[in-house]
Amino acid sequence: MTVTAGSATAYNPVLTSGSTLKVTASTDDGAPIGNGYLSVYNAVTGDIMGSAWVGADGAATVPVFGPQQVKIGYIFNNDDAGTAGWYGGADQQDAETVAIPADGSVTITINTN
Repeated sequence: MTVTAGSATAYNPVLTSGSTLKVTASTDDGAPIGNGYLSVYNAVTGDIMGSAWVGADGAATVPVFGPQQVKIGYIFNNDDAGTAGWYGGADQQDAETVAIPADGSVTITINTN
């Protein structure tokens, strides 16, 4: 769009609602784990795409624009030692890639062992 100094121009942006990443976190025995944060990173660039608080019930919802491939890192604090990691892998490089659609939602379960 070209704008000439001293003149007015119309700009009509189109807003989108994006997508939603729904997360449930639990231990091996099925107990919810949370009281912490999760962060969503673009799988190609490593840029942070969103973050959310994970409540004591182990549930979180993160608005994320799609389509894109992401990886999820987390840190939970509802046990004495704390629990940190990556969804589906030992580190960011090896973490599982999650496909975020252009619109709609994706649900994942993080099991912290």
